[in-house]
Amino acid sequence: MAITELDSLEHDTITGTANSLVQIDSTHFILAYAGSGSDGFIKTFSIDGSYNITEIDSLEHDIANGTANSLVQIDSTHFILAYTGADADGFIKTFSIDGSYVITELGSLNHDTTTGRNNSLVKIDSTHFILAYSGTNFDFRGFIKTFSIDGSYNITQIDSLQHDTVIATDNSLVQIDSTHFILAYAGSGIGGYIKTFSIDGSYNITEIDSLNHDTTGAGNSLVKIDSTHFILAYAGPDTDGFIKTFSIDGSYVITELGSLEHDTARGAGNSLVQIDSTHFILAYIGPDTDGFIKTFSIDGSYNITQLGSLEHDTVNTNNNSLAQIDATHFMVAYQGVDGDGFIKTFLVESVAPSLFNVTMVD
Repeated sequence: MAITELDSLEHDTITGTANSLVQIDSTHFILAYAGSGSDGFIKTFSIDGSYNITEIDSLEHDIANGTANSLVQIDSTHFILAYTGADADGFIKTFSIDGSYVITELGSLNHDTTTGRNNSLVKIDSTHFILAYSGTNFDFRGFIKTFSIDGSYNITQIDSLQHDTVIATDNSLVQIDSTHFILAYAGSGIGGYIKTFSIDGSYNITEIDSLNHDTTGAGNSLVKIDSTHFILAYAGPDTDGFIKTFSIDGSYVITELGSLEHDTARGAGNSLVQIDSTHFILAYIGPDTDGFIKTFSIDGSYNITQLGSLEHDTVNTNNNSLAQIDATHFMVAYQGVDGDGFIKTFLVESVAPSLFNVTMVD
Protein backbone atom coordinates (compact mmCIF):
# COMPACT_ATOMS: atom_id res chain seq x y z
CA MET A 1 0.00 0.00 0.00
CA ALA A 2 1.20 3.47 -0.89
CA ILE A 3 -0.01 6.52 1.03
CA THR A 4 -0.55 9.71 -0.96
CA GLU A 5 -1.63 13.02 0.50
CA LEU A 6 -4.50 14.40 -1.59
CA ASP A 7 -5.72 17.69 -0.12
CA SER A 8 -5.10 20.04 2.81
CA LEU A 9 -7.44 22.69 4.23
CA GLU A 10 -6.51 25.22 6.93
CA HIS A 11 -10.02 25.59 8.35
CA ASP A 12 -9.13 27.74 11.39
CA THR A 13 -6.34 30.33 11.18
CA ILE A 14 -6.32 30.97 14.96
CA THR A 15 -6.55 27.65 16.84
CA GLY A 16 -7.57 24.08 16.08
CA THR A 17 -6.96 21.83 19.08
CA ALA A 18 -8.77 18.99 20.92
CA ASN A 19 -10.05 17.50 17.65
CA SER A 20 -12.69 14.79 17.32
CA LEU A 21 -13.60 13.97 13.72
CA VAL A 22 -16.56 11.75 12.72
CA GLN A 23 -17.90 10.62 9.34
CA ILE A 24 -21.52 11.62 8.64
CA ASP A 25 -21.90 9.88 5.28
CA SER A 26 -19.70 9.00 2.30
CA THR A 27 -18.89 12.64 1.48
CA HIS A 28 -19.49 14.59 4.69
CA PHE A 29 -17.76 14.89 8.07
CA ILE A 30 -18.32 16.67 11.36
CA LEU A 31 -15.58 17.99 13.65
CA ALA A 32 -15.64 19.08 17.30
CA TYR A 33 -12.63 21.14 18.34
CA ALA A 34 -11.41 23.98 20.55
CA GLY A 35 -10.88 27.20 18.64
CA SER A 36 -10.05 30.77 19.61
CA GLY A 37 -9.89 31.23 23.38
CA SER A 38 -10.38 27.44 23.77
CA ASP A 39 -14.06 27.98 22.88
CA GLY A 40 -16.04 24.99 21.70
CA PHE A 41 -16.75 24.69 17.96
CA ILE A 42 -18.57 22.21 15.73
CA LYS A 43 -17.97 22.29 11.96
CA THR A 44 -19.18 20.28 8.97
CA PHE A 45 -17.14 19.56 5.84
CA SER A 46 -17.66 17.93 2.46
CA ILE A 47 -15.30 16.16 0.08
CA ASP A 48 -15.68 16.04 -3.69
CA GLY A 49 -14.80 13.27 -6.15
CA SER A 50 -11.11 14.18 -5.88
CA TYR A 51 -11.29 14.16 -2.05
CA ASN A 52 -10.80 17.92 -1.87
CA ILE A 53 -12.21 19.39 1.35
CA THR A 54 -14.74 22.25 1.71
CA GLU A 55 -16.06 23.70 4.97
CA ILE A 56 -19.88 23.88 5.08
CA ASP A 57 -21.01 25.21 8.47
CA SER A 58 -19.57 26.32 11.81
CA LEU A 59 -21.24 26.60 15.23
CA GLU A 60 -19.57 28.07 18.32
CA HIS A 61 -21.47 26.03 20.91
CA ASP A 62 -19.52 27.04 24.04
CA ILE A 63 -18.00 30.51 24.54
CA ALA A 64 -16.17 29.51 27.75
CA ASN A 65 -14.33 26.28 26.93
CA GLY A 66 -14.57 23.32 24.59
CA THR A 67 -11.61 20.97 25.08
CA ALA A 68 -11.12 17.19 25.49
CA ASN A 69 -13.74 16.54 22.82
CA SER A 70 -15.17 13.09 22.08
CA LEU A 71 -17.85 13.17 19.36
CA VAL A 72 -20.08 10.21 18.44
CA GLN A 73 -22.79 9.74 15.79
CA ILE A 74 -26.24 8.89 17.17
CA ASP A 75 -28.01 8.47 13.83
CA SER A 76 -27.76 9.95 10.33
CA THR A 77 -28.59 13.49 11.49
CA HIS A 78 -27.74 13.58 15.21
CA PHE A 79 -24.53 13.60 17.23
CA ILE A 80 -23.48 13.56 20.88
CA LEU A 81 -20.40 15.24 22.33
CA ALA A 82 -18.56 14.83 25.64
CA TYR A 83 -16.19 17.69 26.42
CA THR A 84 -14.57 19.85 29.12
CA GLY A 85 -16.51 23.08 29.49
CA ALA A 86 -16.50 26.09 31.81
CA ASP A 87 -14.51 25.68 35.07
CA ALA A 88 -13.20 22.34 33.68
CA ASP A 89 -16.63 20.77 34.31
CA GLY A 90 -17.81 17.73 32.38
CA PHE A 91 -20.48 18.36 29.73
CA ILE A 92 -22.52 16.25 27.33
CA LYS A 93 -24.35 17.90 24.41
CA THR A 94 -26.45 16.72 21.48
CA PHE A 95 -26.58 18.30 18.02
CA SER A 96 -28.52 17.88 14.80
CA ILE A 97 -27.68 18.62 11.17
CA ASP A 98 -30.22 19.45 8.49
CA GLY A 99 -30.23 18.53 4.80
CA SER A 100 -27.64 21.23 4.13
CA TYR A 101 -25.40 19.98 6.98
CA VAL A 102 -26.11 23.09 9.08
CA ILE A 103 -25.62 22.39 12.81
CA THR A 104 -28.09 23.04 15.67
CA GLU A 105 -27.49 22.40 19.37
CA LEU A 106 -30.26 20.39 21.05
CA GLY A 107 -29.62 19.12 24.60
CA SER A 108 -26.96 19.90 27.22
CA LEU A 109 -26.07 18.23 30.53
CA ASN A 110 -23.40 19.36 33.03
CA HIS A 111 -22.75 15.84 34.33
CA ASP A 112 -19.73 16.65 36.54
CA THR A 113 -19.52 20.01 38.33
CA THR A 114 -15.94 19.50 39.52
CA THR A 115 -13.88 18.08 36.64
CA GLY A 116 -14.55 16.32 33.34
CA ARG A 117 -11.39 15.78 31.28
CA ASN A 118 -9.79 13.13 29.05
CA ASN A 119 -13.16 12.11 27.59
CA SER A 120 -13.80 8.98 25.54
CA LEU A 121 -17.45 8.48 24.59
CA VAL A 122 -18.92 5.34 22.98
CA LYS A 123 -22.39 4.48 21.69
CA ILE A 124 -23.99 1.47 23.42
CA ASP A 125 -27.22 1.40 21.42
CA SER A 126 -29.56 3.89 19.74
CA THR A 127 -30.43 5.69 23.00
CA HIS A 128 -27.58 4.88 25.41
CA PHE A 129 -23.94 5.94 25.71
CA ILE A 130 -20.96 5.22 27.94
CA LEU A 131 -18.19 7.67 28.87
CA ALA A 132 -14.71 7.21 30.35
CA TYR A 133 -13.21 10.40 31.78
CA SER A 134 -11.01 11.96 34.47
CA GLY A 135 -12.83 13.66 37.35
CA THR A 136 -12.66 14.71 41.02
CA ASN A 137 -11.15 18.14 41.59
CA PHE A 138 -8.23 17.86 39.18
CA ASP A 139 -7.03 14.64 40.81
CA PHE A 140 -7.88 13.01 37.45
CA ARG A 141 -9.39 9.92 39.03
CA GLY A 142 -11.00 7.44 36.67
CA PHE A 143 -14.75 7.41 36.09
CA ILE A 144 -17.12 5.50 33.82
CA LYS A 145 -20.67 6.80 33.33
CA THR A 146 -23.71 5.75 31.33
CA PHE A 147 -26.28 8.11 29.80
CA SER A 148 -29.57 7.92 27.94
CA ILE A 149 -31.19 10.26 25.42
CA ASP A 150 -34.92 10.70 24.88
CA GLY A 151 -36.88 11.41 21.70
CA SER A 152 -35.93 15.10 21.88
CA TYR A 153 -32.25 14.18 22.37
CA ASN A 154 -32.21 15.43 25.96
CA ILE A 155 -29.58 13.67 28.08
CA THR A 156 -29.95 11.86 31.42
CA GLN A 157 -27.15 10.29 33.49
CA ILE A 158 -27.88 6.69 34.53
CA ASP A 159 -24.91 5.26 36.45
CA SER A 160 -21.41 6.25 37.59
CA LEU A 161 -18.45 4.06 38.60
CA GLN A 162 -15.15 5.38 39.98
CA HIS A 163 -12.89 2.64 38.64
CA ASP A 164 -9.52 4.19 39.58
CA THR A 165 -9.05 6.15 42.84
CA VAL A 166 -5.59 7.46 41.91
CA ILE A 167 -5.47 8.71 38.29
CA ALA A 168 -6.89 7.82 34.88
CA THR A 169 -5.94 10.01 31.92
CA ASP A 170 -5.55 9.51 28.15
CA ASN A 171 -8.69 7.39 28.01
CA SER A 172 -9.63 5.33 24.95
CA LEU A 173 -12.84 3.30 25.34
CA VAL A 174 -14.11 0.68 22.85
CA GLN A 175 -17.24 -1.48 22.73
CA ILE A 176 -16.60 -5.24 22.80
CA ASP A 177 -20.22 -6.37 22.46
CA SER A 178 -23.65 -5.13 23.53
CA THR A 179 -22.85 -5.35 27.24
CA HIS A 180 -19.06 -5.22 27.51
CA PHE A 181 -16.39 -2.55 27.01
CA ILE A 182 -12.60 -2.26 27.10
CA LEU A 183 -10.61 0.80 28.20
CA ALA A 184 -6.97 1.81 27.69
CA TYR A 185 -5.72 4.59 29.96
CA ALA A 186 -2.73 6.03 31.84
CA GLY A 187 -3.01 5.14 35.51
CA SER A 188 -0.81 5.31 38.59
CA GLY A 189 2.68 6.56 37.72
CA ILE A 190 1.32 7.15 34.17
CA GLY A 191 1.49 3.39 33.73
CA GLY A 192 -0.34 1.76 30.85
CA TYR A 193 -3.55 0.00 31.88
CA ILE A 194 -6.25 -2.00 30.10
CA LYS A 195 -9.57 -2.74 31.82
CA THR A 196 -12.79 -4.50 30.88
CA PHE A 197 -16.29 -3.55 32.09
CA SER A 198 -19.83 -4.86 31.81
CA ILE A 199 -23.23 -3.18 31.93
CA ASP A 200 -26.43 -4.85 33.07
CA GLY A 201 -29.99 -4.42 31.76
CA SER A 202 -30.29 -1.13 33.67
CA TYR A 203 -26.96 0.15 32.24
CA ASN A 204 -25.22 -0.09 35.61
CA ILE A 205 -21.44 -0.60 35.30
CA THR A 206 -19.17 -3.28 36.79
CA GLU A 207 -15.39 -3.61 36.38
CA ILE A 208 -14.29 -7.11 35.30
CA ASP A 209 -10.52 -7.25 34.74
CA SER A 210 -7.43 -5.01 34.82
CA LEU A 211 -3.99 -5.41 33.20
CA ASN A 212 -0.99 -3.14 33.83
CA HIS A 213 0.70 -3.68 30.44
CA ASP A 214 3.49 -1.03 30.58
CA THR A 215 5.26 1.35 32.97
CA THR A 216 4.11 4.26 30.78
CA GLY A 217 0.94 4.41 28.71
CA ALA A 218 0.03 7.88 27.41
CA GLY A 219 -1.68 9.09 24.24
CA ASN A 220 -3.81 5.96 23.91
CA SER A 221 -5.83 4.99 20.84
CA LEU A 222 -7.52 1.59 21.12
CA VAL A 223 -9.26 -0.18 18.21
CA LYS A 224 -11.26 -3.41 17.99
CA ILE A 225 -9.78 -5.96 15.56
CA ASP A 226 -12.42 -8.67 15.99
CA SER A 227 -14.71 -9.96 18.73
CA THR A 228 -11.84 -11.03 21.01
CA HIS A 229 -8.81 -9.00 19.87
CA PHE A 230 -7.76 -5.35 20.15
CA ILE A 231 -4.87 -3.15 19.01
CA LEU A 232 -3.47 -0.16 20.90
CA ALA A 233 -1.23 2.72 19.82
CA TYR A 234 0.36 4.64 22.69
CA ALA A 235 3.40 6.56 23.94
CA GLY A 236 5.43 4.27 26.18
CA PRO A 237 8.69 4.68 28.11
CA ASP A 238 10.71 7.76 27.00
CA THR A 239 7.56 8.81 25.02
CA ASP A 240 8.52 6.28 22.31
CA GLY A 241 5.82 5.04 19.96
CA PHE A 242 4.38 1.57 20.64
CA ILE A 243 1.72 -0.67 19.11
CA LYS A 244 0.37 -3.65 21.05
CA THR A 245 -2.26 -6.33 20.52
CA PHE A 246 -4.44 -7.89 23.23
CA SER A 247 -6.96 -10.70 23.52
CA ILE A 248 -9.88 -11.29 25.86
CA ASP A 249 -11.20 -14.71 26.85
CA GLY A 250 -14.79 -15.79 27.55
CA SER A 251 -14.62 -14.13 30.97
CA TYR A 252 -13.29 -10.87 29.46
CA VAL A 253 -9.88 -11.37 31.07
CA ILE A 254 -7.13 -9.52 29.14
CA THR A 255 -3.87 -10.97 27.76
CA GLU A 256 -1.14 -9.08 25.91
CA LEU A 257 -0.12 -10.72 22.62
CA GLY A 258 2.21 -8.70 20.36
CA SER A 259 4.28 -5.55 20.90
CA LEU A 260 6.15 -3.29 18.47
CA GLU A 261 8.21 -0.18 19.29
CA HIS A 262 7.62 1.62 15.98
CA ASP A 263 9.23 4.98 16.85
CA THR A 264 12.29 5.23 19.14
CA ALA A 265 12.11 9.04 19.37
CA ARG A 266 8.45 9.93 19.94
CA GLY A 267 4.96 8.48 19.50
CA ALA A 268 2.40 10.85 21.04
CA GLY A 269 -1.06 12.11 20.09
CA ASN A 270 -2.13 8.80 18.56
CA SER A 271 -5.21 8.20 16.42
CA LEU A 272 -5.48 4.65 15.10
CA VAL A 273 -8.01 3.37 12.51
CA GLN A 274 -8.64 -0.09 11.07
CA ILE A 275 -8.19 -0.36 7.28
CA ASP A 276 -9.29 -4.00 6.98
CA SER A 277 -9.10 -7.17 9.08
CA THR A 278 -5.29 -7.23 9.12
CA HIS A 279 -4.18 -3.64 8.37
CA PHE A 280 -4.24 -0.41 10.37
CA ILE A 281 -3.35 3.25 9.82
CA LEU A 282 -2.01 5.59 12.50
CA ALA A 283 -1.71 9.38 12.73
CA TYR A 284 0.67 10.53 15.46
CA ILE A 285 3.15 13.16 16.67
CA GLY A 286 6.70 12.10 15.93
CA PRO A 287 10.14 13.64 16.46
CA ASP A 288 10.24 17.48 16.53
CA THR A 289 6.41 17.43 16.82
CA ASP A 290 6.20 16.58 13.10
CA GLY A 291 3.12 14.83 11.75
CA PHE A 292 3.39 11.18 10.73
CA ILE A 293 1.08 8.64 9.11
CA LYS A 294 2.05 4.96 9.37
CA THR A 295 0.57 1.67 8.26
CA PHE A 296 0.81 -1.66 10.09
CA SER A 297 -0.22 -5.27 9.55
CA ILE A 298 -0.98 -8.12 11.94
CA ASP A 299 -0.44 -11.81 11.24
CA GLY A 300 -2.45 -14.82 12.38
CA SER A 301 -0.84 -14.64 15.82
CA TYR A 302 -1.59 -10.91 16.11
CA ASN A 303 2.08 -9.96 15.83
CA ILE A 304 2.57 -6.46 14.41
CA THR A 305 4.71 -5.28 11.48
CA GLN A 306 5.26 -1.69 10.39
CA LEU A 307 4.75 -1.32 6.66
CA GLY A 308 5.15 2.34 5.70
CA SER A 309 5.75 5.81 7.11
CA LEU A 310 4.84 9.24 5.76
CA GLU A 311 5.96 12.50 7.38
CA HIS A 312 3.05 14.64 6.17
CA ASP A 313 3.80 17.79 8.22
CA THR A 314 7.40 18.86 8.90
CA VAL A 315 6.49 21.91 11.01
CA ASN A 316 4.03 21.01 13.77
CA THR A 317 1.32 18.49 14.59
CA ASN A 318 -0.86 18.01 17.67
CA ASN A 319 -4.27 16.65 18.62
CA ASN A 320 -4.76 14.18 15.76
CA SER A 321 -8.15 12.70 14.91
CA LEU A 322 -8.14 10.22 12.02
CA ALA A 323 -11.30 8.97 10.27
CA GLN A 324 -11.92 6.53 7.44
CA ILE A 325 -13.71 7.87 4.35
CA ASP A 326 -13.92 4.62 2.39
CA ALA A 327 -11.82 1.49 1.85
CA THR A 328 -8.85 3.44 0.45
CA HIS A 329 -9.24 7.01 1.70
CA PHE A 330 -8.72 8.63 5.11
CA MET A 331 -9.05 12.09 6.66
CA VAL A 332 -7.14 13.61 9.58
CA ALA A 333 -7.95 16.72 11.61
CA TYR A 334 -5.04 18.16 13.57
CA GLN A 335 -3.44 21.26 15.05
CA GLY A 336 -0.68 22.42 12.75
CA VAL A 337 1.62 25.40 12.26
CA ASP A 338 0.97 28.35 14.62
CA GLY A 339 -1.60 26.17 16.40
CA ASP A 340 -4.03 26.50 13.47
CA GLY A 341 -6.67 23.93 12.55
CA PHE A 342 -6.02 21.68 9.54
CA ILE A 343 -7.86 18.88 7.72
CA LYS A 344 -6.10 16.58 5.24
CA THR A 345 -7.16 13.67 3.02
CA PHE A 346 -5.02 10.67 2.06
CA LEU A 347 -5.20 7.79 -0.39
CA VAL A 348 -4.06 4.33 0.71
CA GLU A 349 -3.73 1.87 -2.16
CA SER A 350 -2.27 -1.59 -2.63
CA VAL A 351 0.97 -1.83 -4.59
CA ALA A 352 1.85 -5.49 -4.06
CA PRO A 353 1.03 -8.13 -1.46
CA SER A 354 2.63 -7.29 1.91
CA LEU A 355 4.45 -4.31 0.39
CA PHE A 356 3.62 -0.90 1.79
CA ASN A 357 5.48 2.02 0.26
CA VAL A 358 4.90 5.69 0.99
CA THR A 359 4.78 8.64 -1.40
CA MET A 360 3.63 12.20 -1.06
CA VAL A 361 2.51 14.71 -3.67
CA ASP A 362 2.87 18.44 -3.32
